[in-house]
Amino acid sequence: MARVEQQNLPLPETQGEGFEEQHFLRLQANRDAFDALIARQTPLPASDARSLPRVQALCGPAKCGKSHLGEIWRTQSGARVLSPSLLQSVRHVHDLDLDLDLSLTDKPLWLDFSAAEDPAQGMTPSLERMLYTLYNEVVHNATGSLLITTRSEPSRWQFSLPDLRSRMRALTLHRITDPSFDDSARLLEKIFRTRQLEVDARVYAYVHRRIERSFRAHHAVAEALDALSMTHQRKITLPFVARHLSHAMASLQAGAQENSRAPSPLLDSSPDSPLD
Repeated sequence: MARVEQQNLPLPETQGEGFEEQHFLRLQANRDAFDALIARQTPLPASDARSLPRVQALCGPAKCGKSHLGEIWRTQSGARVLSPSLLQSVRHVHDLDLDLDLSLTDKPLWLDFSAAEDPAQGMTPSLERMLYTLYNEVVHNATGSLLITTRSEPSRWQFSLPDLRSRMRALTLHRITDPSFDDSARLLEKIFRTRQLEVDARVYAYVHRRIERSFRAHHAVAEALDALSMTHQRKITLPFVARHLSHAMASLQAGAQENSRAPSPLLDSSPDSPLD
């Protein structure tokens, strides 16, 4: 049977930094996930490595850094990358193997749902069947492991196969939560730096008190202020942000409302605090 080539998944775009471990921003929101997937697993003797979870899932909201953390795990473990579209395009898991001397599941695998349709809305019968087979192959292989990255928790996915549902509920789950108040200013600084924007340091303290505690809102703020800065040919200073932030976020929220019946506010509803 013809072999299907393994896909190279596109990584999220960045302008100023790569996806190495030193560029990963450690936050309260991702501390537990990072410690479980990276800090506690490298370096380990082979005897200790065998005691690690065989099938794990990393879940978190959009823009939270799942793919970055997954890429660190892939680099560290030597994992092969699979996408849902590739997985459901074959009849058997061994059709994915390009190395004729090794089973695919001899090595770590990274199955990334981050850019795919949310499995919580259901998946095709072929994808369910292949995911079920892949899970079993990994568990039965003495040296295999599987990391699944996704926005929603696998226990909430819709399955027609009861055995797959029970397996997804039994895997080891790691979560990236929404950024905390203490995370917010550091996250904004990281996003602006990645976009290679020169920003008045006081902007971070001003903005993070006024926006929703979500990764989506933080990225939306940076995108909006970047666009306004280019339009007005002005640096992103505190007076500039104080003048334009509400208008910029209102425009972005209006666009979000076209794709959602009940969007969450990008701006915090609490009263503005005085400028520092």
